Amino acid sequence: MSGHRFTALALACLALAATGAPVWAQAAPQGAAWQHANRAYEAFAAGNPAAASQAMASALSLDPGPEAWHVLQVQSLIDSGQAGPALAATQAALQRHPGHPAFLLVRAHLLQAAGQRDGARADQQAAVLKDAAPDAVLAAADAALAAGEPALALEFLRRLPAQHTDAAPRRALALAQERTPGLAALRPALPAQPPRLQCEGPAAQPVCGVRYSHNLPFVLGGSAYALGERGEWPAVLALTAVLLEAEPGNIRHHQLQVNALAALQQPEQARQAARQALALPTWATLPAVERAALANTAQDYPLQALAYDEAEQASALPVPSLQDAAYAAERVGQVAPAARRFRAVIDQVATGQIALEPQKLQDVRVAVGALERTWGASVGLSSTGGSSIPGGLSTGGRERNAQFGTELFWRPQDWRGYGTHADLYVRTTGNLHAATGEHSGWPSVQLVFGARIKPLAEHNLVLAAERLVKAGTFTRNDWLVRAAYSATQGQLPPPQGRRWMAYDHYAEAGRYLDSGEEYAVAELRYGPNWRLGAEDARPASLWTHAVLALEHNNTYGRQNAASAGLGVNARWWLREDAYRSGRSWLELSLQYRAHLGGDSRNSGWVLRATWNY
Repeated sequence: MSGHRFTALALACLALAATGAPVWAQAAPQGAAWQHANRAYEAFAAGNPAAASQAMASALSLDPGPEAWHVLQVQSLIDSGQAGPALAATQAALQRHPGHPAFLLVRAHLLQAAGQRDGARADQQAAVLKDAAPDAVLAAADAALAAGEPALALEFLRRLPAQHTDAAPRRALALAQERTPGLAALRPALPAQPPRLQCEGPAAQPVCGVRYSHNLPFVLGGSAYALGERGEWPAVLALTAVLLEAEPGNIRHHQLQVNALAALQQPEQARQAARQALALPTWATLPAVERAALANTAQDYPLQALAYDEAEQASALPVPSLQDAAYAAERVGQVAPAARRFRAVIDQVATGQIALEPQKLQDVRVAVGALERTWGASVGLSSTGGSSIPGGLSTGGRERNAQFGTELFWRPQDWRGYGTHADLYVRTTGNLHAATGEHSGWPSVQLVFGARIKPLAEHNLVLAAERLVKAGTFTRNDWLVRAAYSATQGQLPPPQGRRWMAYDHYAEAGRYLDSGEEYAVAELRYGPNWRLGAEDARPASLWTHAVLALEHNNTYGRQNAASAGLGVNARWWLREDAYRSGRSWLELSLQYRAHLGGDSRNSGWVLRATWNY
């Protein structure tokens, strides 16, 4: 043996070992076969598997016996992308070394990749019977999972300890395949490369086997995210169940499961999944905006608002999240941050950084105006056939009354919540012109101090308690408790369109505690609303509508009254700017109501003029 050959072979072996590859060498090189083998080792060590396979083919043609030479030949062909020759080389190796588990596993992989699953299955079963090493078992199990054969995969995995880390996700996937056999997403692709052949131990008597490394959770996670991007949420949900069984502490898997449940319209399950995610220590490792999204799904709104606050303070609040952050602040009563973020949304819409439909932009401007309102005032004038002021001194006749009402209210910001608020107010009412037997002017002026709350976010229910203070000679001192409910749509002109349908429904009931008087009134209006002027002009509308009016008062001789008719309203919106829609309005209203039953006090012509600031 020349020193040159020994050095080359030694260097090749050292190079393979340094790169994590096995030691392929047999005994000291002898003859022409060893010369070819030496060149194969040198080429392989130099990163030229094609040249290595050619040289090793020459060596094996002279001496087909050495097991390690077959290993290098097969691996060189695989590394150089020659699947067909690699399969042929594996066949030749098995003819020389029948039943060798490493060669069986590699041949099985190549056969399955070529669509020959039956032959692959037989090779894998034979290999695992001879070699139950973890790498061999995992390679066979992954091939069975890729073929959609969960029972066989579980059979292979039973050869590994129950606590084996890499076995857990495979067992979970096999069980999921059994539960949902037709779901293609649960069948991962066969790994691109076969198990890697290697030889270890003394050069004279090497032990050759396979090294197999395949991160199945990572592959499944990538598949799940890809499926999510395509909107295939049932498949995502199935995959996340597998991922969470394998890695229950992985916050990203929990996050993906929550997204899938939400997309599948399963809010309660999404809420429970999100709450489980919030309990994980790894939850804090998520970016603040992602924590906010999970907290929102879990309906932990204070935690959501806190996460958005952290993002904003760190200048890490993305522009697309501004609107969500504003609603989060509003939901927990943070009025100033909510208004500030809504204003930022409007600025970003103006610069093109956020795309909002015109109607959604108007909704944001309405929200800014509502959040920033701390006080308001109104003045109303009306002319009816009978008193329309709850508890007023009506004769119930058809003579006309002309009445007025004023109100000034204060809305403390500290009392605000998400869609809720409380007002303190003072109101005056009285008659400008009275029917026979009633009083007008100062003697009819009633002074009222009150407090009201809107306790529900999604419904416009108002509860109020008022103290009536005698101002005019013919008014009274009393306590009034009342409840009102209203529903309105289409009063503010939409950004686009000339005509739209609108309604305004209002109902109220109350009781005067000292006098025992009880009343109830309701007015339901519905009809088409028409824009006055151009779309970019000051908002104004003309509303034609049908009306139904109902009234009850236990102090009248005829306690009930019902009427219906037609009406028209003209409304002009005022005090509009870039950030806020119209915050004030002036309205003129005319109705004619036909008597339906009971008293006639709410029938006939009804005229109103209202200024609301």
